[in-house]
Parts: sequence; structure tokens; C-alpha cells
Amino acid sequence: MTTLNSTPRADGFHMPAEWAPQTQVWMVWPERPDNWRLGGKPGTVDVLAKTDWSASFPLGSVAYDGRVPVTAMIDVAAAPGASGTPPVATLFLNDYLIGAMQLTADGKKERIEARIPQYALAAQNTLRVSFQRQPVSNQCLETPQAFPISVLPTSHVVLDKITPDENFSGMAARFATDTQIMVPKAYLERPASSLPQVIRVASASGVSPLRAQLSVSDDASVAVTPAKAFLAFELPVKDGAESVKASNDGHLLINHKEQTLLDLKSLNHLASLQVIDAGGQHGMVYRTLGGQAPVFERPLLLERGNATLLADNGPIATFDAKDPTGSQMIEDEQSTGLDAWRKPSLLWLIPAGIVLFLILLLAGRSARRNRS
Repeated sequence: MTTLNSTPRADGFHMPAEWAPQTQVWMVWPERPDNWRLGGKPGTVDVLAKTDWSASFPLGSVAYDGRVPVTAMIDVAAAPGASGTPPVATLFLNDYLIGAMQLTADGKKERIEARIPQYALAAQNTLRVSFQRQPVSNQCLETPQAFPISVLPTSHVVLDKITPDENFSGMAARFATDTQIMVPKAYLERPASSLPQVIRVASASGVSPLRAQLSVSDDASVAVTPAKAFLAFELPVKDGAESVKASNDGHLLINHKEQTLLDLKSLNHLASLQVIDAGGQHGMVYRTLGGQAPVFERPLLLERGNATLLADNGPIATFDAKDPTGSQMIEDEQSTGLDAWRKPSLLWLIPAGIVLFLILLLAGRSARRNRS
């Protein structure tokens, strides 16, 4: 066993590896650190008014054993500028603003620490730091001049073990360990059209080719029983509760519990992709709408949700069939435990009332002693 210092999956991610002489390739497995170095190249940029630094990473390249990114730690250093207004660093994950900080700008390391909410994660992620500074001072005769700001190589993402959500980002975390790809036998008979389709969907879902097992069903009418996290194409899944029902005649039916959210007919050249639970196994199901499947022109990008409709140019509608109003997401993001006590709220009245009661009790005892 040896260790590779860099792999195509994540720059700076140290992986134990073993040479397989039969296939003449390195077989690699991630170690289990609690931190993951960002894949973007650290360095210095001269900022006149505004500039961005970004790092992109698939969720499957960092998630394992239920661990997903929970906190971003971005270390920066900035030189002072001509203006007395300090520069501002703003942190985004997939265009969600998750943190910001006004920098001291004295050339020393400063850390931007931001919690990563689960709704911001996706199968493919982009972490972006936006720097803004005032280019000139109050003396208008000064020539605007750029000043350097550095993103330091100690920047990293903290991983923690949580229960993945039942959506696209949660499935990307599950697919990082082991995946069962299930296709009908008809896919093997027309690989020129089916293979690009499978590759596009599997890549967007976060399936790792190193940990994927292909299963071929001889009879497309018989329900399959997955044994692990799965990605099924055009196959019925045993005990699979599908909120989105798509048929070859172009009938689309979307349900939420006992309520019908959408009922459309005569659709064609579309497909549906959704997250389902089947017999205790979580997975995704891909189905064609109409007689013709879409031909994806570019890589797919799955947004927040657990169901999407796909066309030639990618997703045209993504939603959460289990939480269409977003009320469950709001409830899940509410602070609990110690986090709820750290934020100013009415909860602070509870310990304040207890302290006030104890003070009055002690004052009453002291008054009785003085009278006696």
C-alpha cells in the first residue's frame, strides 16, 4: 500500500493506493481526514475594486462514510489600500451567500469561518470568495491603484458526519461510497444512444466510476430490488414510492402525499429524474417521457431538490416533491441545542428569569435576618 499525494479527483487529497497489475491502473481509496483542502489554486491577486477567487469540487470527492462539508475556513491576507475603508470578503457556495467579513488589511492572516447549510450543497459545488475594496481615498487627485490580496493554502473545508438529506445533494454523498447502476438489457443493444445518456446522468448525480457496479435487467417489466444506493434507468423498483410518475406515452403526474401537484399529457423528448426510497435503500430513478429520450447537449447540473424534468439543454424544472412549500427546510434550518442559545432570542428570558428569582430570594432572606 502506498499514498498518492495528488489524484484527478481532488487536488491535495491524499489517498492510499494499490497497483492492480491486471488492469494496469492505480486503485485509490480516500483516507478519512476531518478536513479537506480546497482544490482551487491559492495565490495573490491585485484588487482595484472587485475580484473573485473560486474552487470547484464534486461532493462525491470529499464525502464518505456520511461525512459532508459543514464549515468553510477561508484564510486570506490583504495589504492596506489608499482608502481608509477596509476591504470586504464575501463567501458564496453555489451562489448562496454563507459568510462575509470586513478585513483588517494589515498583511496578516485572517480567517473567514462560515457554516455550510445543507440546502446550499449540490452534486457539483463551487466555493467563491468575492473581494471588494474602495479604490481611492477622499483625495480625488490620487490615481486609483490596486493592492494585493492573497488566498492562503491553509484554506479548507471541515467535514462532519450527518444523515444525508433525501435530495440530489444527499444522494451525491451516498454515491461517494458505493453505487449500483441498474439498466435494462435494451440499453446494451443501443449503446451509441444509451451510453452518453447514462454517463451524463451518473456524472451529474455524483456517481463515482471507481465505486459503481453495473446491473443489467433482462426483463424491463420485472421490478428490481436494489441492495445499496442505486441509480436505475427505465426500470420499476420494488417498494419504490415515486412522487413523479412518467410514462412512455408522455403522461407526467406529480404527487405530494395524497395531493396531485401537476398532471400533464402528450409530452415528448423529456425525462424525469427523482430521488426515491425503496426497501430501506435510497436511490434515483430516471424515466423517459414520451417515445423519444432527450439528447443532452452539455453536462447536467442538478440544483436543490429531489426531482427534476430534463430536456436537451438540461434541467428545465427542479423541485422538492416531498416539501413543495419549503416549510420542512425552514424547520430543519432552525437552530437547536446550544446554537439556539447563542443567538439573541426570547430563550434568554429563561435564564434571566431564574437569575432574577434567585436574587429576589437572597434579598428576601437578607431582609428577614436584618429584622430579626
